[in-house]
Amino acid sequence: VLIVLVLTAIRFDWLWRTDHLIYDGVLKLLERDAPEDVVIVGIDERSLTELGRWPWPRDLHAQLLLRLKEYGVKGVGFDVIFSERNVNEVDHDVQLADAIAQVPIVLPVLVEPPEAGAQLIEILPFPELAEAATSLAHVHVELDRDGIARGVYLRAGIGHPFWANFGLALLEMVQATHLNPLPGARAPVPETESLSRNWVRDHRVLIPFAGPPGHFTRLSYSQVLSGQINPDVLRDKIVFVGMTTAGLDDHIPTPVSGHGQFMPGVEFNANVFFALRQGVTIEPIAIGWTYAISIFLVLMTLFIYPRSRPLFGVVTAVGIAASALIISAILLVAFKQWFAPSGAMLGIVASYPLWSWRRLESAFKYLRDELTRLRAEQELSPAPSTTPNVDQAVSYMQSLLPDYHWRHIATSNPQSPSTATAANARGDIIASGEWTRFNETRWTSVEVDGLSQVVGVDAPPRPAASWETELLDDFAIALGSRTAEVPSSRVELLETHIRQVQHARDQLREMRSLVDDSLAQMADGVIVVSELGQIVSANRQSAKYLLGSPNVSLEARPILPLLESLRSERGDVDWIGAIREVMSTGMAVRRDARHADGTDLLVQLAPLRRSAAGPRIGTMILNLADVTTLKEAERRRAELMSFLSHDLRSPLVSILALVELSEQREDIQGLRELIVKSRSYAERSLGLLEQFLELTRAESSERLRLHENDLVTLSVNAYEQTWALASAKGINFTQDFDVEEAWIWADAELVERAIINLLNNAIKYSPAGASVRLRVGQGPERGFFCSISDTGPGIADQDLGKLFERFERLTAHRRTERGTGLGLTFVKAVTDRHSGRIEVDSEIGRGSTFTLHFPAHDLAEPDLAEPLAAD
Repeated sequence: VLIVLVLTAIRFDWLWRTDHLIYDGVLKLLERDAPEDVVIVGIDERSLTELGRWPWPRDLHAQLLLRLKEYGVKGVGFDVIFSERNVNEVDHDVQLADAIAQVPIVLPVLVEPPEAGAQLIEILPFPELAEAATSLAHVHVELDRDGIARGVYLRAGIGHPFWANFGLALLEMVQATHLNPLPGARAPVPETESLSRNWVRDHRVLIPFAGPPGHFTRLSYSQVLSGQINPDVLRDKIVFVGMTTAGLDDHIPTPVSGHGQFMPGVEFNANVFFALRQGVTIEPIAIGWTYAISIFLVLMTLFIYPRSRPLFGVVTAVGIAASALIISAILLVAFKQWFAPSGAMLGIVASYPLWSWRRLESAFKYLRDELTRLRAEQELSPAPSTTPNVDQAVSYMQSLLPDYHWRHIATSNPQSPSTATAANARGDIIASGEWTRFNETRWTSVEVDGLSQVVGVDAPPRPAASWETELLDDFAIALGSRTAEVPSSRVELLETHIRQVQHARDQLREMRSLVDDSLAQMADGVIVVSELGQIVSANRQSAKYLLGSPNVSLEARPILPLLESLRSERGDVDWIGAIREVMSTGMAVRRDARHADGTDLLVQLAPLRRSAAGPRIGTMILNLADVTTLKEAERRRAELMSFLSHDLRSPLVSILALVELSEQREDIQGLRELIVKSRSYAERSLGLLEQFLELTRAESSERLRLHENDLVTLSVNAYEQTWALASAKGINFTQDFDVEEAWIWADAELVERAIINLLNNAIKYSPAGASVRLRVGQGPERGFFCSISDTGPGIADQDLGKLFERFERLTAHRRTERGTGLGLTFVKAVTDRHSGRIEVDSEIGRGSTFTLHFPAHDLAEPDLAEPLAAD
């Protein structure tokens, strides 16, 4: 459509006015200095004043020509018509003919109809002058449709373009040669050339005027005639003689003429002569090139529009339209070729609204289709219904806030006196989505199925908790948002569709946010993997399980390297095989794994199809569940079974064996020995059970019996209970208290037992004569510590990491002392339950130091120190 529009506009020249304005504006760039060897001798006001009214006697013209011959001019273009003899002054005609014969001169030929509608005739100088003149030339100037003269035909005549243009004839006379070939656009030859009586024109050129009227050097006719000028001014000059005064009907409107200032015909001919001599005449480019350039510029806009934003589309249209002007100016100034840009500019200007119309139509169709799709998705989505059940909502809130008095009234008038008399009296409105307070009652409204429903609530006579206030606000907002109408506009359909799509998009975005928040709050890690093996979506918990930090983004990361960081208790996990199994079977696959930090994970891989058009295989969803507690429970059950089957069962079997032996013994001495051994086995079993029960209590979720206790007192009690054991073994047992009191929140029985265990270990594993020191002091963080130091054999570095594991005993101590491996595990459990920590400092051959740190009583309130799972 645009190409047809452009070609038609160019073919029928619809925009010729615009093209002329552009041409005239650019033409000013071609102005140049007037030639020094071209002089205009003008019949001006001064000459008319000095020589009298026009026409003058012809002997004056003869005198002028002789004066010019005397000055040595190269040639004369005498732009004055002498079509008839002067019968009253025949001698003057003879003088003029003689003078013309002595000077190289060009005389004008005029073409005009003798009367309106009559046949054209050529008006030549009378025969004597025509024979005496060097050359005759036409001075016919045709105006364009706007009445401006921009060019001339270099050849013209009746029936045949015989006469040369006045400027061309003068140039060929001066140069004594013919221009070949002649510039300018050719005209078709008439089929009946010899019989034609039409004005035939050929070789049309546009004239790059050197400047505005008066640009060429001018001399007054009377000055030259009287010899008042320096002869050197005219020597070797080309002289144009003609009318320069206004009012004698020989002035032509040109593109370089000022307002109301026409160019004399003689100066117009001088511009033609100057342009032809410089070879800078302007020609319109071929119509084919005009078509090609215009179509190229129009197609360029259609190439750029789809690749740019709407704002840049406007810039593109303006820029390419400007480029059409620039191309036209460059061709005119640099190559003297005229390209009319208006046709191309019309196509460019029309391209933007047409393209915008198509783009707007496409956007409108997209919005309509997208709105249909979004509505369909909303029907399938698990989002809450847009029509709320107000009764259920109020009942739910009544359950959460039983101290509040709720009111729910359905009415056709939300401002009825039964619901809000105060509102009517004040002229207020019960708004939707927020609370409106009247006296002590808060009101909000909602419209369901055309029926207005009002919900009111009275607060109890106590200060409302912050969470209660927030819950009430959220209730009003949620109730109002469920009935929000789909936005519409009665003015503009596209705006209506845009608002509806925005509304649907906001609802889906809210749903997406709800899903994202739900995933973020899940205890399990959830990961969605694309068919390319990259993570599309992952919650914070999955980042914690895979990378150890929930603040790291997993999106766009490859899944395999992350999975390979997870290993099982038996070694590596074949994750590639697991993924292949998911793809090949389309069924979920489970694998047990363990993270480097010791977290046990149950990893489930399941296929996932994201959309109907999406890939059928390849996409997966991974679920990472923390099963550390379950695994720990399984390990503890296994340890318990081992404990019951070995450590506890063995002494009991031994006791039974001794009982059987005692039944066979008759001597008292042997029976006594068996009883002593049985007692030893029974005490050992009892000790194992007591330690196991103490550890179980320390690790259980039951509430601790926390009270303010003095760590110094607890340490003294432990010291007194182990002093006898140390004395019996010859241990140097000392106590050192840096503080008089050390108050902590503690279960006194557990903390005292933990200190006793450490003291017993220090005494048990230290040789006779060693030292054991009990110390209590102020900790570095406003807490208190209790340390037990010994000078025993020490603990190897490789054994420090497993000191507090269940049933773990150091290899070096297994042969020297008997034990269960539960004592230090109990100490660690007690310390952890009291929000404290335990430190170990040991060196082989120099002894060990165990330090228990507890927070001060003002730093750890009882409810904070107790486990959350207590109930």
